[in-house]
Amino acid sequence: MAPYFLYTPTLYVIENGKATHAGIGYSEDDHSISLWDVDSTVDFDLADTQEFWEFLETYE
Repeated sequence: MAPYFLYTPTLYVIENGKATHAGIGYSEDDHSISLWDVDSTVDFDLADTQEFWEFLETYE
């Protein structure tokens, strides 16, 4: 179901049986995760970030 397991932790949003969004990694500094495509490796320098709990609330 998940496209890859290169990063830990990774949170996938599953819609209709397919991963549509991914929150990857975790920054202790600002409690954020990196947002990236579900079908490519992440470039953490270019990735948008979102606060961890905000990410979870967005896709609940």
